[in-house]
Amino acid sequence: MEKEGLLKNLGLETFIAFDFETTGLDPKKDKITEFAAIKFHCGKPIDKLQTLVNPEIPIPFEITRITGISDEMVKNAPKDREISSKIFDFIKNHPIVAHNLPFDIAFLNVLSNREFSQNVQNIGFDTVPLAQAFFFFLPNHKLSTIGEYLGINSDNAHRALNDTEILGQIFLNLVYEISSYPKEVIEKILLLTNDRHFYNINLFKNIFRQQNILGNDSNNLIDSNIDKEFPSPIFISNGSNSSPEFSPSKFFSDNGLLNSSLNKQNYEKRESQIQYAEFIRNIFSEGEIGIIEAGTGLGKTLAYLLVALEKCFLENNEHVILSCNTKALQDQLFQHEIPKLSSALNTNFSATIIKGHKNYICRTRVNKIIESSDITLSDYDIQSIIVIIVWLQWTRSGDFEECPGFLKRRSLRIKEMIQNEPGFCTSKICNSTSGCYLGPLRTATQKADLIVVNHSLLLYELDEQNILPSLNYIILDEAHNIMQSGYNHYTITLNNQIIHDKLSPFSNSTFNNRNSKNIISLSKNSPEVSNSINLLINSIQDIIDRSDYFFNKLVKLEQNQYSVDKRYNQVVRINNINEHLKNADTELQSLKDSINLSLNKIKDLKTLVIDSHIDFTEIENSFKIERIRKSLQEINNLLIGITEKHMDDYAYWEAGTFNRKNIELSLNSVPIDIGPLLKSNIFDPAKSVIATSATLSIDSNFNYFLKRFGLLDYEKKPINCKEFGSPFFYPDQCNYYQWSGTISPNDGNYSEFICNSIETIFYKLEKRMLVLFTSQSLLKECYDRLNFSEVGKIASIFPQVSNSSRLSLIKQFRRTNSGILLGTNSFWEGIDLPGDLLKILVITKIPFDVPTDPIIQSYNDKLQKSGGNPFMENSVPSAAIKLRQGFGRLIRSINDDGIYFNLDNRVITKRYGKIFETVIPTPMKKFSSLKDLTFN
Repeated sequence: MEKEGLLKNLGLETFIAFDFETTGLDPKKDKITEFAAIKFHCGKPIDKLQTLVNPEIPIPFEITRITGISDEMVKNAPKDREISSKIFDFIKNHPIVAHNLPFDIAFLNVLSNREFSQNVQNIGFDTVPLAQAFFFFLPNHKLSTIGEYLGINSDNAHRALNDTEILGQIFLNLVYEISSYPKEVIEKILLLTNDRHFYNINLFKNIFRQQNILGNDSNNLIDSNIDKEFPSPIFISNGSNSSPEFSPSKFFSDNGLLNSSLNKQNYEKRESQIQYAEFIRNIFSEGEIGIIEAGTGLGKTLAYLLVALEKCFLENNEHVILSCNTKALQDQLFQHEIPKLSSALNTNFSATIIKGHKNYICRTRVNKIIESSDITLSDYDIQSIIVIIVWLQWTRSGDFEECPGFLKRRSLRIKEMIQNEPGFCTSKICNSTSGCYLGPLRTATQKADLIVVNHSLLLYELDEQNILPSLNYIILDEAHNIMQSGYNHYTITLNNQIIHDKLSPFSNSTFNNRNSKNIISLSKNSPEVSNSINLLINSIQDIIDRSDYFFNKLVKLEQNQYSVDKRYNQVVRINNINEHLKNADTELQSLKDSINLSLNKIKDLKTLVIDSHIDFTEIENSFKIERIRKSLQEINNLLIGITEKHMDDYAYWEAGTFNRKNIELSLNSVPIDIGPLLKSNIFDPAKSVIATSATLSIDSNFNYFLKRFGLLDYEKKPINCKEFGSPFFYPDQCNYYQWSGTISPNDGNYSEFICNSIETIFYKLEKRMLVLFTSQSLLKECYDRLNFSEVGKIASIFPQVSNSSRLSLIKQFRRTNSGILLGTNSFWEGIDLPGDLLKILVITKIPFDVPTDPIIQSYNDKLQKSGGNPFMENSVPSAAIKLRQGFGRLIRSINDDGIYFNLDNRVITKRYGKIFETVIPTPMKKFSSLKDLTFN
């Protein structure tokens, strides 16, 4: 079907895309500052209406920063009551489209009620949920991100007319994409949304009607032009060589297997890569531990993959676990390096990439939740399930990470209801409906040679050991991150939302509605058992209520600790957990008693079922009693772990986040020093472990990481530490300029100095620049200054502010000739901008850990009590490692060159500063005046 005919048949021959800019989010008190609408006919814009609007109230600075609309711009503009008739004359009765329609239509309804005494009656379409579902693979679903993906220009984002044109084009692309789906998908969406009132229902109904009219086999109305291919988590290498050559010197030689398969004319062997592979080979052979630093550009991944596969060939049925911290490295290993190894060796082997069971969806559980959707799901839940229905058409792995459209909705309760569940997904019920993704992957993993995991799964397996076949040979890449992964893994967190998410599926109304038929049947056949189940469910509701009482009491006691102006997570260290909770002890004990009562009711129920000669399997299949017990036990374990007894070797803290006007509090605890856990769980049981990264040493000394790994005085196996330098020649490729003037990070005018420095550097060089910050507040302050400065008029500035996507920022930055990218924590490592994509790197401050972080505080206190120097033994080496990671963003290949600036004068003025000078592998040039900066 032609697109023009499709639009006509769907009732979209003409539609209006519109957008408001406003002074805020509340239509009751905020006002319109700009309105724009574009009329589309047969898929093309044919008319437009745009006007600034005088809101008659001041425009907040933050809004001006986002939209670019100031009080000065709107002071002579018409007021909303003066333009409302013009707006409705333009819209008429055509279908209307907006990005987040509930927001825009709320402001439109204010005008409509004043003009016509009623809400807007037009059919409406909202592109946000449509994009989340049918562009589910995008990292986020902001207008600019979708427009960028579709190749639609968004240079003037957050101005209404430009946003509106982008919106109209996005909507058209969504209509075409949805129309390409088979009838069964559209039908499932309509069944799910039956008797619900969604803005987009008419679109699905009209597509379904046209599919019935078309009546062909596939029923799709149009072909999709969007690539939705996803990789399999199982890699099979089928080769003819049964005795491959694993010698690193031969494999990586000029005429070796790798170059033969790559067929590169300019291939150059790297001696350091060969030496690195040989070193790992020897570590594995001798059953030792290797702590190995591999400089940027060495080619470490292919080197250790070669040795790992050789180990699998030498020891029959052996596996090598390859553990990484970031998804980027996992994807690089699995989608690029392992296939490259397969092509070069031409031999038989297999590899899998696998995560923990909660990362995978269960089709059977999805189908069950759809069956009871009219009872168990809210309108918001329904929209989340629509995303899942669409994604399931394409996924080969069932890994939720493929579907940001679902994850970004933060439907945590729904995720828990549809994710893989060990007891259920290993049963005949799941297998009979082909619902399991993880099952076949686990089977393949048991037989695989190379197994790619993340640090989180590795740590989980050390506790559970139910997914990976063996942990004899382990390679930890990005090993400098294992400490943070360890803290994340061993942290216990409890909050009211966790209790609600785990128990709400079993609360009174939800449980009784979902199981009404089973309850009626059971009450007739075995009234005592039925009554016992009802008592159990009532006790679950009681736990939920008592959890509310406990956390509400905590909020009343602690709310003065938190600022309503700070939307990010605020943390408060707890010095003694028992003392901290004493004023809420009555509510806490009541919650514990209620949980124990429910657990006892489950025991009584099981005894009653046995005495009544009823098959408990039937009860379990109908009422999921074991799931209830597990959920209760998990909550009980969390409560005991955090609140039962204060332990001196644990860090405790409270975290608070403002959600609208309410504070959500969580209680947290973790071992202060996880080194002993890493030692006993990873390094002790394995035959051999390689820990590798580009940054593991400080001035060729590995003691900091040895201590944090619990290996400083290790005797169980030999430990070999080795540093392999980068093939880059930094003194030729990079110039290092160090600020030595009087302005320091503690000065009140430091942000002004940073901005002046960025402007001066940019004017002198006019190259792409990455500026790394250690705090969001300083970044935001600098962005606000730069955005309204002269440099902001000629350079595109990309700030990592709240809700910004790192991936989207980098993509936009790549498209500019002279952009300035402002980043915080996640930009200090893991981004790759080779060649002309990055020429200037600016460090604003030495990246010390946040001193008020409860884990950092507790660890430093522990060091001090043992007679150590927390600053020199922990703060300085940790910052030096992170500084090296940040510097590593600049030179990414042998052909790169760039300029590095460090604007923190403590490198010069403090005794410890010498450490931060020596970790940079190129000579330092001091400058004390921005005016005197000169470049060759």
